[in-house]
Amino acid sequence: MPMSALIALPKKRTLPIPQTLNCTKRSLINVPNKLKNQASNCAGATSEQASNWSGTPITATTHPKRRRQANAAKRKLKTIAGRLVREPERKLPEGFYSTELELYKKVLAQEKNSKNKIYSLHEPEVYCMSKGKAHKKHEYGCKASVVLTQKTGIIVGAMTFGANVYDGHTLEDVLEQTKNLTGKTPKTATVDRGYKGKQMVANTQINIPKPPLKKDSEYQKRKKRKHFRRRAAIEPIIGHLKSDHRVARNFLKGQTGDAINFIMAAAGFNFRKLMKKLKENKLWLYAQITIKRNFTNQKPQCCVINY
Repeated sequence: MPMSALIALPKKRTLPIPQTLNCTKRSLINVPNKLKNQASNCAGATSEQASNWSGTPITATTHPKRRRQANAAKRKLKTIAGRLVREPERKLPEGFYSTELELYKKVLAQEKNSKNKIYSLHEPEVYCMSKGKAHKKHEYGCKASVVLTQKTGIIVGAMTFGANVYDGHTLEDVLEQTKNLTGKTPKTATVDRGYKGKQMVANTQINIPKPPLKKDSEYQKRKKRKHFRRRAAIEPIIGHLKSDHRVARNFLKGQTGDAINFIMAAAGFNFRKLMKKLKENKLWLYAQITIKRNFTNQKPQCCVINY
């Protein structure tokens, strides 16, 4: 019986800035105070004019007494960014950097409640995921689903998704991948309550934690309780994938890079589990004895270097 869960894969959201468009890309985001003078100089403003609006740091949450100044600074920064986008559009030949310029225009046009917002210039496909946790309410990246066997804890499925889809709608693709990798269709799959809505996917029964039925016998209640408790074992494995196998942040480009990073992390987890098993076995001891014997039987070799 496999177990499935969804995790978020954050992307590294740094901003590569070519020298040809140095001022343009920097001014499209809330730049720190040390970059405001550079943005104002690029737009033709003097240092005195820049000091009038750059005194208040622009942050997501501003003190109520300085909110008016912060809003004015944001409007001024947006005006300068618009100038910096229109200037290369006029001076560059037609068709040059058209994709980048359209992306910048979309960033400037989006507002707080806009749909399909751009969160990263070099990763436009990144989307926002609501986690609902106090320490981290949102994450930016892509969703990923992992499937484990119930008894051995081996990863038999790892898939990323290019859109922020509902958890229950990911089961069909994940179970299809598991079938292709293992050659068998899982009879049952134990998931958390985020997958509610489907009790059957193809020929696989979906088990979701819920109170026992009145008609269930004591044996059935114990069996369900055992399966649901076992499903919680997937949480520390997700933690190991993030901390030990570099899933916490992906440095590869695009959605293809997301898929490669996650699949390689799952394969590394399985390889580490296999090596640990071999180490505990007698086969590991036999291999160590064989390697040591071959090493001691070799004749020493030396080389003479003439200067």
